[in-house]
Amino acid sequence: MASFLSRLRPRWLVPVVVGLAVVLGGAAALAPTIAGNIAGSDASVDPRFDGPLISSSPEASASASASATASPSPSPSPSPSPSDTAAAEAAEAEAAAEAEAGSSSRGSSDGEDGRGVSGAPSPSTGTPDAPPAQAAVYSSCNSFGEYTKGSWTIYNNVWGNQGNDSQCLHVNSVNSWYVDSTQTGGGIKSYPNTSVRPHTPLAEMKSATFTYNTSSAPTSSGDWWNWTTDIWSTGNQDEVMVFTSWYPKAGGWGTKVRSNVTIGGIRYAEVWQANPGWNVLQLIPASQRNSGTVDALAVWEWAASEGLLVNTDFDTMQFGLEITSTSGQQKRYSLNEYHARWTNTSGGGSGI
Repeated sequence: MASFLSRLRPRWLVPVVVGLAVVLGGAAALAPTIAGNIAGSDASVDPRFDGPLISSSPEASASASASATASPSPSPSPSPSPSDTAAAEAAEAEAAAEAEAGSSSRGSSDGEDGRGVSGAPSPSTGTPDAPPAQAAVYSSCNSFGEYTKGSWTIYNNVWGNQGNDSQCLHVNSVNSWYVDSTQTGGGIKSYPNTSVRPHTPLAEMKSATFTYNTSSAPTSSGDWWNWTTDIWSTGNQDEVMVFTSWYPKAGGWGTKVRSNVTIGGIRYAEVWQANPGWNVLQLIPASQRNSGTVDALAVWEWAASEGLLVNTDFDTMQFGLEITSTSGQQKRYSLNEYHARWTNTSGGGSGI
């Protein structure tokens, strides 16, 4: 309040007040004190934020921006009221508290039987890259929530929650999403993913590739998850999994059918095959990557040429995260950027 009123005291009042004090007598001793208080008050201007606060999450960012709009830097007024000043100061304190709260909040593989092979150290043991600070175009905590744009769909895809387990999907755009997931126990709980359905015979496929950039929460000893693509044949007779990163293991169940094969420029240390009711191939690369490019059609063509597919139709291409456990803690997993495209010989195709 005092700092605000200081803006209303013009500097020419200093000599007037001093002179008046002398004339009245007995108040001359007060003149230096009064003059000093008035002149010095200009140096104590109440600091105000000069723009919207930027936080680590879309929700906190939107809240801080709303507070900034509601409480702009005050302009001098000839008659400010104590209630107006108190309200402005309270709004600032609230905005600062929201921003601090937002910044502090930043923060499966087939693990049922401990199956799988050890890979390189998880690339996610450090602080993960956060998704872009932008308002989500879609958010859902519904197990089967989904966001569709054109022929591409992003699924929350939760089917195995236990007790108080939960998962919420936040879509920044068709190219970017993240989940906040809390999972416990064994068995795959969810596979949030981006999906498209070419539904094309292999002989008519021309291309199918995708690039990705992922980040995962720092790991705990009880965590179990993997980023992987799933390619399906018509009728879900075949599932080809291409792992990109994982903790602590990836695939490795069934029978190992190939070792050290290079497909589309990526060397796969092991290829496993299993039959839990449908044909499943698991391609485990020699090293993990948080970002890269996968030639999905090259993988499908290789599997077909090796006689490892029951049905060669290229029906569905997905990329996402299988989550088995987050050690009972809420953790964030982000597909920061994803671009994919498929085409066929008849001119069909789609891309994001």
